[in-house]
Amino acid sequence: RAGPAALAQARPLRGDLTDPRDWPRADLVTASYALAEIAGGRLDAVVEALWASCSGVLILVEPGTPDGWSRILRARSLVLAQGGRALAPCPHDQPCPVQAPDWCHFSQRLPRSRDHRAAKGGSLAYEDEKFAWVALARAEVAAGERRARILAPPHRSKPAITLKLCTTEGALESRTVPKRDKAPFAQARRLDWGDPV
Repeated sequence: RAGPAALAQARPLRGDLTDPRDWPRADLVTASYALAEIAGGRLDAVVEALWASCSGVLILVEPGTPDGWSRILRARSLVLAQGGRALAPCPHDQPCPVQAPDWCHFSQRLPRSRDHRAAKGGSLAYEDEKFAWVALARAEVAAGERRARILAPPHRSKPAITLKLCTTEGALESRTVPKRDKAPFAQARRLDWGDPV
């Protein structure tokens, strides 16, 4: 209630994702770590209901595992088939070029509290959370220029940096930036897993 107007005016709703009869429409709809809880046979209907309730952007986040990625991939395909378009991390609306046993996922370093460390039996003060995600938009939503995205930690060696990219054409590409190309190399040194290029 003390936050920005959009949050202060928010109306929390409780409901069953598998029973979306009275979902309101919203500019932004998110489902984070929720699709894994839906039985496989109901997943398509839930994704379609989430998309139907979305008048702008739908963001889905799942664990960064092959199973999490397959749910994201399935949801992406369903929404694209209904006229949506991919905003991120995919820089295209083509079929995903990533093939098993590889999968598309990213990582975020999160701090761990003392209680969190104790609960997980961890000794480190941080955890690297792996996740898969997609942002999908209605055709009328304005979006910036699409750019290739880095799909893995950059491989840094003394003479060059190699980036694994998903391109705007819907292909995977390995791009090597040699140290002798000073300006591009300096730019590549600042890039990380998940960044657009």
